Amino acid sequence: MIELIRTGAEIQDFIETRGWKFCFIGGLAVLRWGEPRFTAGLRARV
Repeated sequence: MIELIRTGAEIQDFIETRGWKFCFIGGLAVLRWGEPRFTAGLRARV
């Protein structure tokens, strides 16, 4: 899970340095607003 969060942070940095609007979707995003559960994927929408 730590590697997934690290990868997400790298993707976020990449997108933000370009000034693109984005949001994370899927299991990792649900952890912020939903019930905790296992996730093995990460998606970003630009």
